[in-house]
Amino acid sequence: MLVLRGLYRESDVKCKSELRVNRRTFNIICEMLRNIGGLSGTKNMSLQEIVAMFLYTLAHHKKNRSIGQYLFRSGETVSRQFHLCLRAFLKLHEVLLYNPTLISDDCEDERWKSFKNCLGALDGTYINVNVPSQERTKYRTRKGTIAMNVLGVCAPNMQFIYVLPGWEGSAHDMRVLRNALSRPNGFRVPRGNYYLADAGYTNCEGFLAPYRGQRYHLKEWTDRQPESAEEFYNMKHARARNVIERCFGLLKGRWSILRSPSFFPILTHGRIVMACCLLHNLIRKFMPTDDIKEDELSESDDDSESDSDDEREFITSMEASQAKGEASNRGRGKNKRYWTYEEDAVLIRYLHELSCDPKWKCENGFKNGYMNKLEEMINRVLPNCGLRAVPHIESRIKHWSEKYSALAEMLSTSGFGWDAEKILQVDKLIRKLRGKGLFGVPFVHYDTLAEIYAKDKATGDANESFVDAIEDLDQEIDKQPLNVESDEEDDVNSTHSDTYSSTSQSRKWKIEDDHSTPSKMAKVKASTIHSSASDSTTQSGKRFTKAKEAKVKGKNKVVLKSLCRNDDDDLVASLHDVSNNFGKIFENINVNLGTMASAWSKAEEREQIIDEKVNKVLDEVMKLDGISPSEALEVATILMAEEHKLHFFYQAPTNMKKQYAIDLLKKK
Repeated sequence: MLVLRGLYRESDVKCKSELRVNRRTFNIICEMLRNIGGLSGTKNMSLQEIVAMFLYTLAHHKKNRSIGQYLFRSGETVSRQFHLCLRAFLKLHEVLLYNPTLISDDCEDERWKSFKNCLGALDGTYINVNVPSQERTKYRTRKGTIAMNVLGVCAPNMQFIYVLPGWEGSAHDMRVLRNALSRPNGFRVPRGNYYLADAGYTNCEGFLAPYRGQRYHLKEWTDRQPESAEEFYNMKHARARNVIERCFGLLKGRWSILRSPSFFPILTHGRIVMACCLLHNLIRKFMPTDDIKEDELSESDDDSESDSDDEREFITSMEASQAKGEASNRGRGKNKRYWTYEEDAVLIRYLHELSCDPKWKCENGFKNGYMNKLEEMINRVLPNCGLRAVPHIESRIKHWSEKYSALAEMLSTSGFGWDAEKILQVDKLIRKLRGKGLFGVPFVHYDTLAEIYAKDKATGDANESFVDAIEDLDQEIDKQPLNVESDEEDDVNSTHSDTYSSTSQSRKWKIEDDHSTPSKMAKVKASTIHSSASDSTTQSGKRFTKAKEAKVKGKNKVVLKSLCRNDDDDLVASLHDVSNNFGKIFENINVNLGTMASAWSKAEEREQIIDEKVNKVLDEVMKLDGISPSEALEVATILMAEEHKLHFFYQAPTNMKKQYAIDLLKKK
């Protein structure tokens, strides 16, 4: 507890170093989580301690076990409070996500004044993750790393507008953007406005990309000036769009959990990315400029009034646009190879055989030389076909791979389906928007292609929006067997307080999971023993009363027997003796229980003495200058373990106690 409080109470320097925010911003976060996120403290952890533990985990990327050892908490407590705080943070998305404002005609920013009606910039970034071995192929990026693809959209003031994590690293940025536009609670681009995007995205309505084949990146303009209008446009575009790269740099630089693979599940890791983006916006808004080592833009952070979503028309799909005077060179050429149905069937059959053969199939696809093997296998069946590995087989495999990816993506959404002849069926409205050239054509090889490519293709099953993440977290937390304690104290005058037994009391202490200090644990143990002793004494008294009543009934029964002149006098006498013996037994039990209760009370007194001794040692050590709370705990533990060192510590002068404590830490 002392370690946690030291993180956010000691100084702004310590708070920013450990939690990445100053004390004022930390208090603002706590108030927002309490009032908007619905987060509350427990009897054993305050709200500030829960938030500090959450921020410390994100800032330093510590495991659950390491956090528990450092903060003296159980692993269950750390995990439960982390997920509760994560859910509360996600509930702040309606407040912290920036509402975009367009670039006006009177904009004075050199980077943005050339892009009228622009709302910001977007791009994708990779966040390294840990996934099961059978899923690694989907998450392997073009650079060879295992990561998730995160779509980020930001405004010119470097605040995030929209975030969509969870897509596999093999998914193309364009596919992630299409999914964001088609989601019910997804990304919205008003008609007439646009975002800046790099060359990896399509230049279409709502998204402005640079010229291809021209210099673009900022490092290419360090020693050269643009030589054409296209290069001049690319230079202006790159300088403005670079704001999203700076956002990602600040995000990963501030939160260490985004720089290396996390041990959290992939769904939880995606939610952590969303929480980090919300924290990024909050820090940009409330912390001073000096606390963020980045130049601020001149535009105001305040959200201006805009039209309601019901009155604005948004872009829901992407269709490539063609510049004026630019003719398309695509089309069937004279060198095209027309494949027959039999050739396609043989190619796909042998490709399926190689995909099942570990000699040719690897984690990244197929091993080198597999196309030459396919050429050899096809020529054995079709000797006069004239098919070669390059370019015929290579081009056809690429063709079928692209067709399968497009069909699989469409079939995973509503509005698409198959008929009996494997022909894609879709609504006319959707047909105009997506999948041109795929309708009215049978795809009899789809199932075989699915066995070849399905396990290597990204599906986007782990991506979710803020609303979806909150709903899923609510369901996961509701399934937990342990209930979260509230801040409110129980009513000591409750009519049910006298009905608690020793069993229920012991269960209560287990659920509360208190790991604060050894003294508090001792008090808990002593109070539990005392309550158990009193309850046991009360129960023994009740049993003794029942025994006495049974004894009286036995005497009355003997009197009645004698009055009736019963001949079984010997049996009555023996029953009378048995009842007397039971009475003596219960009297002895009562005496023994009283002795045990007195012994337990003495044990409680000893525990109180130890508690007072521990508190006295901690007070003396904490008075020393230059001793941190964690060091004070270590010194107190050493002194309590060895009585002679504690005696020397008390007898030493004040100016020697600090040096003595430092020597103890060095010896340890």
